[in-house]
Amino acid sequence: MDFLMPGALTNQTWLSLRDTAREIGRELLGDDWHDAILDRDRKVDSTLGEVYKDLRKVLDSTEVTVHLEDHDQRIPLDPKDLYHFASKIDLESNTIKLGRWPGEAFRCFVNAKELADFLQRYRHTRTGTLSSDERYRQCRDWLRDLMVNHPTDSKRPTKAELFAKA
Repeated sequence: MDFLMPGALTNQTWLSLRDTAREIGRELLGDDWHDAILDRDRKVDSTLGEVYKDLRKVLDSTEVTVHLEDHDQRIPLDPKDLYHFASKIDLESNTIKLGRWPGEAFRCFVNAKELADFLQRYRHTRTGTLSSDERYRQCRDWLRDLMVNHPTDSKRPTKAELFAKA
């Protein structure tokens, strides 16, 4: 994540909705990410669907501060508003529409430092290609290490030892 370098962030750094989706995409796909993915149809493109899923998790979380810009002031997003049937995240216009306020489209701002922390904290439980590949690699390395360090002719590790290494 080039932009979200932890040392460079403060709690005063805010990302637009589209920039937030871009950072989520970079986290999901690594070097395979390109910004044109954000302009695809999410009903057809599963990658964009995954970005939207993770974006909704971020907005719904209480761990990341999200503000809506209402003309000249910023108000905090209430995650309950996302559950309204008429709520819509629109990356093309870089806005969010909440059913509670019909016809209003709000610009949305996400705290960059909290987003970076959130993505780091939950990187192994997310659904993206990169995180799945990374989990597979870690599991394979762990299993290889287990087989090398405990050959079949020696004492086998106990369940407690296995769980401690996992």
